[in-house]
Amino acid sequence: MILSKEFRFEASHQLQHDPGKCRRLHGHSWKLTVEVEGLRDNHGIVINYRDIKAAVDPMIEGLDHWHLGSHSHLDYNLGGSTLTSPVIRWWIDQAEFGSEDVGTWVRAAVWEPTSENLLYVFADWLSIHAPQLEWSTLSLSETCTCSASLTWEEYTIEVDLRAEREREKGELRNARQTLQQEGKRSNEEGTEEGRQEAS
Repeated sequence: MILSKEFRFEASHQLQHDPGKCRRLHGHSWKLTVEVEGLRDNHGIVINYRDIKAAVDPMIEGLDHWHLGSHSHLDYNLGGSTLTSPVIRWWIDQAEFGSEDVGTWVRAAVWEPTSENLLYVFADWLSIHAPQLEWSTLSLSETCTCSASLTWEEYTIEVDLRAEREREKGELRNARQTLQQEGKRSNEEGTEEGRQEAS
């Protein structure tokens, strides 16, 4: 059985790389729908709607009547928690280093507050601040005709992929440092041998 609860907030955003009118600063009456899937308990309840509200409301308070202009704005408004996410960290790294790396779902040269990206921010926030809420799907509507959805399965796959990529980058960085240290040591030994031969 699937239960859903809607949350509404007013916020502006701007998509710098959009070729159309979304490039300009504009606002939306956003609607976030949180779905929880499960079996009924002995009282006929999957989850109390009050519990969904208690988990999600603090996040909505950090979004309502704010400009979702950059990841730093969101990170500040949501209590500084989203920077720990492997998914968001990857997007920020791409923006900082200008990488043209192609991810499984996104190509990120600059982090943009699209509905798709915001869903990952919300999923990260809920994972950190409300882990007791076992959501199955998050859907975000910018208008009455446009929405995006993220399932728990898609989210965990993306997090695992990004975490694996970060581990690989760390291993590569360590291997480079080891090679540089060995090269430096080899150069120092060669210089020392040259001095001894000269004397």
